[in-house]
Amino acid sequence: MSTGYFLRCKPDKAKLAHLTELMLKDETMQHVDEVTKITNELYGEMVFSNEKNCLIGCELYIGRDTSGWKFLWKPHVYERVTFHLKREKTETGERCFPVYDEPTYYCFYGTLARENIINTIMDDEYVLYNEYNEIQDKKEFLDMSLNSQGWDDESYFKEHPEEHRYYDMDRFTMLSKAGYDVEYGSGDFYSDGLRFAVYDF
Repeated sequence: MSTGYFLRCKPDKAKLAHLTELMLKDETMQHVDEVTKITNELYGEMVFSNEKNCLIGCELYIGRDTSGWKFLWKPHVYERVTFHLKREKTETGERCFPVYDEPTYYCFYGTLARENIINTIMDDEYVLYNEYNEIQDKKEFLDMSLNSQGWDDESYFKEHPEEHRYYDMDRFTMLSKAGYDVEYGSGDFYSDGLRFAVYDF
């Protein structure tokens, strides 16, 4: 049995007031795109915006507690893709094409450090919930998640070599390039003593 945990960002009051105003006056549905966009920013799942180089939205799945296992954190590390245009002369004139730059990396926590995670979770901007929509005491959650004992990939599959390991090659590559010590073929890795996933869940 496992339990997932989420952070929800408290809604920005100015955006909420603007959304309310739009919804009340939008009888012809002229502003439906803007209403949808603001609603997603205030109440939707957080998604990474390459353009803004941050997560946008309200709810973020941060990890899960599974019986018998160490707490598994979602790293929320994202690759930022940028490019510049290159011009090249041809026989018939000039052509323009994109050249992709070396990627940079964004982490919701800044870096995957214990102190950063504690500070983020304790920030008054966020409310902590479990998957049953119950508000959680942040200090109790941190005591549980930061000190949990149990299996990780290495110890579990040492005892159960016949079982199938799951990991994500794309995430392995991205996390490795971002500078994290990820072992090829493993579904988890450690940063500052905390266990993080190498796959989406």
